[in-house]
Amino acid sequence: MIAECLLIRDENRYLLEHLAYNAAAGIDHFFIYDNMSRVPVADFLRENARDFLNICTVARYHSNNNLQLDCYADYLREHRHVDWTVFCDTDEIFVGNIRDAVAEFGSDYNCLSFSPILHGCNGRIYDDGGGMFERFGGDIIDPAHHWYKFVARTADIVSISNVHYCKMPNKKLIYLRAKNYPQCVLHHFRFRSFEEWLRKIGRGRAVRPPQQDKHTVKDFFGANSTVSPTDPEVVALMQKHGVNLETVQKYFDVYPSN
Repeated sequence: MIAECLLIRDENRYLLEHLAYNAAAGIDHFFIYDNMSRVPVADFLRENARDFLNICTVARYHSNNNLQLDCYADYLREHRHVDWTVFCDTDEIFVGNIRDAVAEFGSDYNCLSFSPILHGCNGRIYDDGGGMFERFGGDIIDPAHHWYKFVARTADIVSISNVHYCKMPNKKLIYLRAKNYPQCVLHHFRFRSFEEWLRKIGRGRAVRPPQQDKHTVKDFFGANSTVSPTDPEVVALMQKHGVNLETVQKYFDVYPSN
């Protein structure tokens, strides 16, 4: 059995696409930790995709400490019986066949790491709906990003040391980069729209203190030269979400001077 641990909050609009692709890639079951979404994930699935409920276990989840790492630790305590586990976010989609990769390498390795293709938003300011592949598939920022998402033998995982790497005894690791192993490729849609990025800042990132979330603003503009932070649309959105442009410019010298 190959399972996915997915921590999600207010991203139901991407969930069906994520489940469809990753199930087609060979994930047998999804353990979904719903971080108090405004529309509960279980309700959303019952209303929009009852067939997915057969392969999903959904639980409401909250932590006052390190949300993502606490979630992963709870998963490991509850689901050691699962053969292989991948820890994903909603914006990470597998294309290909994970089951074939496990069958080919799983007898010699207990950790398969995929280098994701990193997609950008192509300068989108507003979140105008639609799927990730539909909107962003042609805009690739980095064909071989520097960190790796792992699929690991669950019984061998000691702990999740951070979001993208795990601690395992006698780790036997193989890197399956997209260029060298196109049979299964991970796509990461990191920079989607500026509006969405501001919402992410407003609710806080999972593994960083809230006061550090201004880094995401630098990330966005640094990766999207077609968007100017002085555009009236952008300024209006910043005001709507309570982000002060002068404060942002003070911390990050990545914008053109006025």
